[in-house]
Order: sequence, then C-alpha cells, then structure tokens
Amino acid sequence: MIADKKASSFFSSKDELMWRLEQGMLEFEAGNYRKSITVFDQAEALINSFQDRAQINMRKGTDEVSSVVTNPNALPYTGSFYERILLNVYKSLCYMAIGDSDGARVELRRAYQRQKDVYREFEDESESAHKEATESDVNIDAIIADVPELQDLKRVLDKNITSPSDKFTNPFSTYLSAIAYLSEGNYQEANFDFKKLFQSESGNNLFQKDYVTIASRSNNEIPHYLRNEQQHNHSMSEDVVYVIFANGTAPAKKSVNFQIILPEPIGYTGVAFPSIQYFPTSINNLSVIHDNQQSTTTQICNMSSVVSEEFKQKMTPMITRLVISYIAKETASYAFNKKMKDRGANEELLSLITTGLFKFATNTADTRCWQTLPAEYQVAHFKRPKNGIVTIKTVAGSSTKKWDVELDSDKAISIIYVRSRVGNNIDIKTFGL
Repeated sequence: MIADKKASSFFSSKDELMWRLEQGMLEFEAGNYRKSITVFDQAEALINSFQDRAQINMRKGTDEVSSVVTNPNALPYTGSFYERILLNVYKSLCYMAIGDSDGARVELRRAYQRQKDVYREFEDESESAHKEATESDVNIDAIIADVPELQDLKRVLDKNITSPSDKFTNPFSTYLSAIAYLSEGNYQEANFDFKKLFQSESGNNLFQKDYVTIASRSNNEIPHYLRNEQQHNHSMSEDVVYVIFANGTAPAKKSVNFQIILPEPIGYTGVAFPSIQYFPTSINNLSVIHDNQQSTTTQICNMSSVVSEEFKQKMTPMITRLVISYIAKETASYAFNKKMKDRGANEELLSLITTGLFKFATNTADTRCWQTLPAEYQVAHFKRPKNGIVTIKTVAGSSTKKWDVELDSDKAISIIYVRSRVGNNIDIKTFGL
C-alpha cells in the first residue's frame, strides 16, 4: 500500500506521526483492521513519548518550543487534541470489526481519558505562552488586534463553531462510548454520556430522545421540560442497529501571510501563519430503509466545529510563540547586518542576502494535520429488521443510489459504518458489539 511506504519513509522523522495517522485510517478503510491497530499503536506510542517529554520539560522549567527560533515545522508533529482523541476512537472501531468487544471498550475509555488530559495540557501550554510573553514584554492582544487577517480568521472560526460543546470534547467519541456502555448493560454510564451530549447541544433532537429514553430506562430523573419528549420505541442495547455516517473531508490547514508590527528597531515584518480550509460535503444525510420504515441520519459531530473550536482556543498561544520567535530572528538579523555594515559595502550586501534567505526559508506556517478524517459524523438507530436487511439510500445532486446491507445475526448491537468522501459513492462496513 502506498500509505505504508510513505509512512515508512518518514520513520523517526518529525512528520512520522502525521503519516502514521493517515496510514492507520487508510488501513481501516481498506478493511485491514489488525494492520490499522498496529499502525495506530505506533502513532499512540509517538504521542505518549511527546507527552512524557513535555512533562519532563515542565518539571525542569524548560520549554522545547521556545528553544527553537526557526519555524514550527522544525519540531516533531505532536498532533492536535482532536486527532489524539479520534486515534483511540478508530482503534475501538477496528477492535469492533475483529469481534474484540473488550478491546473496543478499552480504547473508548482511553479516548475519554484523553479528553480529560487535553484540558490540563492546554492550560499548561497557555500558562507557558503567557509567561514567555510577559518575560519578553510583548503585548500579544494588541498585536492581534492590529492585524486584519487575524481578525478575519477569528470571524471565520466563530462562524464555523456551530456546536456549543466543551472546548475539546468530541461528541462522536462520547456517543460511541455510550453505545459501548449499552452493550455492557451499563445504563448508568450510558446515561451520563447521553446527558453530556444533550447538555452540549440541547437543540439536537436525537440527543434529546436518546437522553430521555436512557434516563427513563435507567431510573434517572428526567428534566421537567423533557418529560413530554417522546422516547424511542425500540431497545438501544439489544436487537438494535446503529448507522454511523462518516461524511466528507475534515478541514485542513493552509498558510496565510500577514504583517505585524514588532518592537523597535524591527517594525513591520511579514509572518506566515496557519489558517483553516473547509470543504463542502456532497451528501446531506442518509436515508435508511428497514422493515418498510425509513430513518434519516442526524448529525452528532461537526468536525468543522471541533477543529475550529480547538484552533480558536490555541490561537493566542500559537501567535505568542510565533511572535517571540520572529522577534528573536529579526533582532539577530538586525544586529548581524549592523555589524557587517561597519565592515564595508560588500560584507553588508552579503549579510543582507544571507539573513534574507534564512528568514525566507524559515517563514513557513505549520499546516500539518490528519487529512483523511471526515467532515462530520451522523447517526440513526432502530430495531433490527426481521429479515436482517437494511437499505442505505444516498442522494447527491440528481444522482440517487441504493445499497442493501446484510447484518450479522449474532450481534445484540449491529453497527453499519458508512463512509463518503466525494460524490454519491460510499463504502460500507458492518460489525457490532
């Protein structure tokens, strides 16, 4: 496989994690589940080593990032918070696919722990960036306010944050966790997950109905304003089918340039900074036909919102480190050029060319990311049809297609994973718990 060769070629490089994530996803989508688990294990080991190193640096009072005054691409790629969480989510799906329910539950618990860990890591990053800005006597808020491109970027991010969830929580991970608890018959923990989903997006009708159904069946109190909400008329833990629709392509990063005003004697300087690029989806949702009934998938996780929310939260620390890095580079260039000027015209010209080429080569934004993730996750669930056949129908523009899916008969919870990237073509996988 091309992805395998590509990832292997970046072994022990600063970009290895990014390629392992891509490779793991492509192996999953190709149905090579055990290979996918192996690759994701390699990616997870890299992430854990990065976190261990960061903790050691924090204890020593040092910061690996601040020691580099070139560009972020010179550092190993450590992954975004949402990527780390989804790594364990996809490992859990792989374990479901090979029939290892216990392994799937372990990975979902790890994903939950990662969601807790990233809050602490973000606070550490923010505190460290604030400390560096204070020590450098740099007013980051004033710099951001004076850059129209950054203000435009903030408006774009706010526009795409459509799900008012917690900063780094991934609703798809939480929803899959609830399904796993239901497969164990653990309604109390499932109720906790569904309650959290409802609280994060109370206007989502599927979250409302799921929460009310599980709260009722686990003898938990239902909020008074939801007591008239209709419950599902099928079990959510036995003889049930969950359709997961992974739709489109997640946002990627792109480079933008803007001018910032640095302290004297530097003044104006051009800076490359990462921005977000969004992609439209070809299919709005899936129609699912079962026992002469029809269900429609509902969005449970908008990755554009998840990515935008994380980028917005990390934007100030990123700019802080970038500005401090540029101050260090520009100050060093200014001092060197001034020294060479005193030695004569030829030396001055050579130094200007040298420092100019150095700044040009290092003025690049870090646009690395996991690009094979979907743009959104949608879900529908219903009682297993008597004939064990589910029909998936898609509509993209004027094109309509149908696929018949035969379910495994020995699973209490059947899962149909549907993947769409572009156009009206889908890939379908079935497994269960």
